[in-house]
Amino acid sequence: MYDWLLVQITVFRSIFQDIPGLGVRQRSCRLFFFAFVSSSVSQTYPPYLDRVKFTEDRLNQWERAGKMKHKTGFTLIELLIVVAIIGILAAIAVPNFMNARVRSKVARVQAESRSLTQAYVLYRMDTNLWPPHIDGDPAQHRFVTTPIAYMSGSVYDPFQENLTSGQVSVIENTRNQYHMEPVKPWVLSWFEPAQKRYSTFVGELRKSAYGVQSFGPDRDFDWGDLYDASNGTTSSGDMYTLVAGDFVSPN
Repeated sequence: MYDWLLVQITVFRSIFQDIPGLGVRQRSCRLFFFAFVSSSVSQTYPPYLDRVKFTEDRLNQWERAGKMKHKTGFTLIELLIVVAIIGILAAIAVPNFMNARVRSKVARVQAESRSLTQAYVLYRMDTNLWPPHIDGDPAQHRFVTTPIAYMSGSVYDPFQENLTSGQVSVIENTRNQYHMEPVKPWVLSWFEPAQKRYSTFVGELRKSAYGVQSFGPDRDFDWGDLYDASNGTTSSGDMYTLVAGDFVSPN
């Protein structure tokens, strides 16, 4: 009888132990088996009950040992590899993200500068004069916002955001907004010394009345230096959008 019990226990263990996902079912079947054996043997073979319980306890020990043996985790080398991969991806993604932000600001400057040039042209058509050139006014574009609203309000240069006059002295003139600078004599005098380098731009300047000026991605006022994205997304130079015509001062 003892040998028969061991055979049955071994058979049940071999059936259910290595089947993935059947942990609960394995235990249920095993308990059912030992309950059946206990009820059958307890009346006829009382001496074998202790051996049956011993064998069940031994099987439970084997089961726990097997689970402990098969527990897995990350090794130090695997963690270092993951950290290295994350670092490489970050080194690629962060500069691309920063460049994308700069490109979006460049596109914004171009769009807002065109709106300013249109407002100045409309003012010129209505008054036969250009708006006065003003430095240091908190509302740099007030002549095209009141009393006739060619624009809803003064427009701030995204590349002058949070700059102070202590960082860039001409902030006292621009007040962090796009600055409308008369081409003659100012802007032309800044670029004529470099007309060989900027021959096309200087030629356009000579036919323009105003230049809408932005500091560009380097966030600084660059005398006679024109921003060109082909030199790098964050290269130096100011951005200009020109208003065609001859400057006629209203004063």
